[in-house]
Amino acid sequence: MAYFSEQEMTRRLDHLKRCMEEKAVDAVLVTSVHNTLYYSNFWMIPWGRLQGLVIPREGEPVLIAPRNEDDRPVRMIGEGSVFSDVRIYSDNTSAIDGWVGLAGEILGERGITTGRIGIEEDNVSVTLHKALCAALTGAELVEMGYSMMCEQMLKSEEEITLIRNGAEICDIGAQAFVDALTEGVTEVQIARAAVTAMEEEICRRFPDEECDGTFCWAQSGLSTPRSHTR
Repeated sequence: MAYFSEQEMTRRLDHLKRCMEEKAVDAVLVTSVHNTLYYSNFWMIPWGRLQGLVIPREGEPVLIAPRNEDDRPVRMIGEGSVFSDVRIYSDNTSAIDGWVGLAGEILGERGITTGRIGIEEDNVSVTLHKALCAALTGAELVEMGYSMMCEQMLKSEEEITLIRNGAEICDIGAQAFVDALTEGVTEVQIARAAVTAMEEEICRRFPDEECDGTFCWAQSGLSTPRSHTR
């Protein structure tokens, strides 16, 4: 159920680890939804809970997810994933305490108790940063979010193929949008027609993947110049 091949995912990690080597970073703590997806194939809507990755420069990486995701992490990363180690925290403590506790445990298992630990500064809240500092007293937290973004600028063939599929699916949604434009139809009805067309095509092209979070905004009249409104 993985979006990309094992070779593609290994390529991404290899590039990140090369960047870590250049910056003398011993491990990276990935906390954003988009970078968790990029490096592991797993994503979730947070709803107050944290997901993420612990990626040491040497050794196997680990995926961290909350208990309510059940077996989704294992199913989404697919067989043969380099993220064969999946750690789950429960709701008997705060999401930050659960996540940070596991991250510290994983780093300790890999002998990383000091050194430079990369974080995504634009994604780490003040509370999470304080918890990381308290848990990793011997380590220095350094910014790695921008470097991870730069690593993603040059697209692979697999990524280009997925982008093309996405663009074609958007074209189908746009055509459904136009076809639904008739007098008396509401903006919500038009948007729903476009979303339905896109989700049906997503399910047809990617029958083994989850289909969630497809959007369309139909804006007219006073709403025309607004970026997001319904």
